[in-house]
Amino acid sequence: FNFTTMDEIPNLHAPSDYLSFKAAEKLINLEDNPTFVIADIRCTRAKGSRYAVEKLQKALEPLGAIFEWRKCNTKMTFANNDVSILEWCVIITFPTSPPIYTTIDVLDRGYIPILMSLQQQMSLRMTYALEPDKAYVTCPLLKMNHERCQFSNTRHIVLDLARLCGKV
Repeated sequence: FNFTTMDEIPNLHAPSDYLSFKAAEKLINLEDNPTFVIADIRCTRAKGSRYAVEKLQKALEPLGAIFEWRKCNTKMTFANNDVSILEWCVIITFPTSPPIYTTIDVLDRGYIPILMSLQQQMSLRMTYALEPDKAYVTCPLLKMNHERCQFSNTRHIVLDLARLCGKV
Protein backbone atom coordinates (compact mmCIF):
# COMPACT_ATOMS: atom_id res chain seq x y z
CA PHE A 1 0.00 0.00 0.00
CA ASN A 2 1.17 3.46 -0.74
CA PHE A 3 -0.69 6.08 1.30
CA THR A 4 -0.09 9.77 1.04
CA THR A 5 -2.37 11.23 3.71
CA MET A 6 -3.75 10.06 7.02
CA ASP A 7 -7.25 10.22 5.53
CA GLU A 8 -6.33 7.52 3.03
CA ILE A 9 -5.10 5.02 5.64
CA PRO A 10 -7.77 2.42 6.39
CA ASN A 11 -8.88 2.05 9.98
CA LEU A 12 -6.81 -0.83 11.31
CA HIS A 13 -7.93 -0.34 14.89
CA ALA A 14 -10.31 -2.80 16.46
CA PRO A 15 -13.91 -1.64 16.82
CA SER A 16 -14.76 -0.24 20.23
CA ASP A 17 -16.91 -3.23 21.21
CA TYR A 18 -13.90 -5.53 20.68
CA LEU A 19 -11.96 -3.57 23.26
CA SER A 20 -14.83 -3.25 25.70
CA PHE A 21 -16.52 -6.56 24.87
CA LYS A 22 -19.93 -5.00 25.44
CA ALA A 23 -21.25 -7.56 22.94
CA ALA A 24 -21.92 -10.02 25.79
CA GLU A 25 -18.47 -11.62 25.60
CA LYS A 26 -17.43 -13.62 28.62
CA LEU A 27 -13.79 -12.87 29.24
CA ILE A 28 -11.77 -15.77 30.62
CA ASN A 29 -9.59 -14.98 33.62
CA LEU A 30 -6.65 -17.35 33.20
CA GLU A 31 -5.91 -17.26 36.92
CA ASP A 32 -9.35 -18.76 37.63
CA ASN A 33 -9.38 -21.08 34.59
CA PRO A 34 -6.04 -22.95 34.52
CA THR A 35 -7.00 -25.27 31.63
CA PHE A 36 -7.14 -22.32 29.21
CA VAL A 37 -4.04 -21.39 27.22
CA ILE A 38 -3.29 -18.43 24.97
CA ALA A 39 -3.29 -19.26 21.25
CA ASP A 40 -0.21 -17.32 20.21
CA ILE A 41 0.67 -17.59 16.53
CA ARG A 42 3.85 -15.57 17.13
CA CYS A 43 5.13 -18.12 19.63
CA THR A 44 7.60 -20.63 18.14
CA ARG A 45 7.75 -22.88 21.21
CA ALA A 46 5.08 -23.57 23.78
CA LYS A 47 5.98 -22.12 27.15
CA GLY A 48 4.58 -21.17 30.50
CA SER A 49 5.66 -20.38 34.02
CA ARG A 50 6.03 -23.23 36.49
CA TYR A 51 3.13 -21.64 38.36
CA ALA A 52 0.80 -21.89 35.33
CA VAL A 53 1.98 -25.36 34.29
CA GLU A 54 1.51 -26.79 37.80
CA LYS A 55 -2.01 -25.32 37.92
CA LEU A 56 -2.72 -26.92 34.51
CA GLN A 57 -1.41 -30.25 35.80
CA LYS A 58 -3.58 -30.10 38.91
CA ALA A 59 -6.67 -29.39 36.75
CA LEU A 60 -6.04 -31.92 33.93
CA GLU A 61 -4.67 -34.97 35.77
CA PRO A 62 -8.10 -35.82 37.26
CA LEU A 63 -9.43 -35.75 33.65
CA GLY A 64 -6.89 -38.37 32.53
CA ALA A 65 -3.98 -36.27 31.22
CA ILE A 66 -0.49 -37.54 32.07
CA PHE A 67 2.31 -35.06 32.86
CA GLU A 68 5.94 -36.16 32.54
CA TRP A 69 8.50 -33.63 33.75
CA ARG A 70 11.90 -33.78 32.08
CA LYS A 71 15.15 -31.91 32.51
CA CYS A 72 16.13 -29.81 29.52
CA ASN A 73 18.54 -27.05 28.60
CA THR A 74 16.57 -24.68 26.38
CA LYS A 75 17.63 -21.14 25.60
CA MET A 76 14.48 -19.03 25.35
CA THR A 77 14.41 -15.51 23.94
CA PHE A 78 11.26 -13.56 24.68
CA ALA A 79 9.55 -10.78 22.75
CA ASN A 80 11.19 -8.15 24.99
CA ASN A 81 14.63 -9.67 24.17
CA ASP A 82 14.93 -11.14 27.67
CA VAL A 83 16.86 -14.44 27.54
CA SER A 84 16.47 -17.36 29.94
CA ILE A 85 17.87 -20.87 30.12
CA LEU A 86 15.01 -23.22 30.90
CA GLU A 87 15.85 -26.35 32.87
CA TRP A 88 12.48 -28.10 32.74
CA CYS A 89 9.84 -29.04 30.23
CA VAL A 90 6.73 -31.15 30.61
CA ILE A 91 5.32 -33.65 28.15
CA ILE A 92 1.54 -33.86 28.40
CA THR A 93 -0.26 -36.92 27.03
CA PHE A 94 -3.98 -36.42 26.54
CA PRO A 95 -6.51 -39.29 26.87
CA THR A 96 -7.54 -39.25 23.21
CA SER A 97 -7.69 -42.13 20.77
CA PRO A 98 -4.99 -42.26 19.56
CA PRO A 99 -3.24 -40.34 22.35
CA ILE A 100 -2.13 -36.79 21.57
CA TYR A 101 0.90 -35.38 23.32
CA THR A 102 2.66 -32.05 23.44
CA THR A 103 5.62 -30.43 25.18
CA ILE A 104 5.61 -27.18 27.13
CA ASP A 105 8.85 -25.47 28.16
CA VAL A 106 8.72 -24.30 31.78
CA LEU A 107 10.02 -20.96 33.01
CA ASP A 108 10.95 -21.21 36.69
CA ARG A 109 10.08 -17.61 37.48
CA GLY A 110 7.08 -15.36 37.23
CA TYR A 111 3.46 -16.04 36.48
CA ILE A 112 3.25 -15.96 32.68
CA PRO A 113 0.33 -17.95 31.28
CA ILE A 114 0.84 -20.92 28.99
CA LEU A 115 1.31 -19.95 25.36
CA MET A 116 0.27 -22.46 22.71
CA SER A 117 2.77 -22.22 19.87
CA LEU A 118 2.09 -21.83 16.18
CA GLN A 119 3.45 -25.37 15.59
CA GLN A 120 1.04 -26.83 18.17
CA GLN A 121 -1.88 -25.05 16.51
CA MET A 122 -0.77 -26.32 13.10
CA SER A 123 -0.44 -29.88 14.45
CA LEU A 124 -4.02 -29.66 15.71
CA ARG A 125 -5.07 -28.49 12.20
CA MET A 126 -6.53 -25.28 13.60
CA THR A 127 -7.96 -22.62 11.31
CA TYR A 128 -9.20 -19.19 12.25
CA ALA A 129 -11.75 -16.89 10.66
CA LEU A 130 -11.14 -13.34 11.85
CA GLU A 131 -13.65 -10.52 11.67
CA PRO A 132 -13.41 -6.96 13.02
CA ASP A 133 -15.43 -7.73 16.15
CA LYS A 134 -15.12 -11.49 16.63
CA ALA A 135 -13.09 -14.55 15.70
CA TYR A 136 -13.98 -18.17 14.97
CA VAL A 137 -11.89 -21.32 15.23
CA THR A 138 -12.21 -24.73 13.60
CA CYS A 139 -10.29 -27.64 15.09
CA PRO A 140 -11.68 -31.16 14.62
CA LEU A 141 -9.47 -32.59 17.39
CA LEU A 142 -10.98 -30.11 19.86
CA LYS A 143 -14.46 -30.75 18.42
CA MET A 144 -14.70 -27.13 17.27
CA ASN A 145 -16.41 -26.26 14.00
CA HIS A 146 -16.42 -22.54 13.26
CA GLU A 147 -16.90 -21.96 16.98
CA ARG A 148 -16.75 -18.43 18.29
CA CYS A 149 -13.43 -17.88 20.03
CA GLN A 150 -13.20 -17.09 23.69
CA PHE A 151 -10.99 -14.22 24.81
CA SER A 152 -9.01 -13.74 27.99
CA ASN A 153 -9.26 -10.64 30.12
CA THR A 154 -6.01 -9.62 28.38
CA ARG A 155 -7.85 -9.81 25.01
CA HIS A 156 -5.99 -12.88 23.69
CA ILE A 157 -7.75 -15.80 22.01
CA VAL A 158 -7.73 -18.69 24.48
CA LEU A 159 -8.39 -22.40 24.13
CA ASP A 160 -9.48 -24.89 26.77
CA LEU A 161 -7.11 -27.90 26.82
CA ALA A 162 -9.67 -29.79 28.92
CA ARG A 163 -11.45 -30.39 25.59
CA LEU A 164 -8.65 -32.85 24.77
CA CYS A 165 -9.71 -34.78 27.87
CA GLY A 166 -13.29 -35.15 26.67
CA LYS A 167 -14.65 -32.07 28.49
CA VAL A 168 -16.60 -30.00 25.96
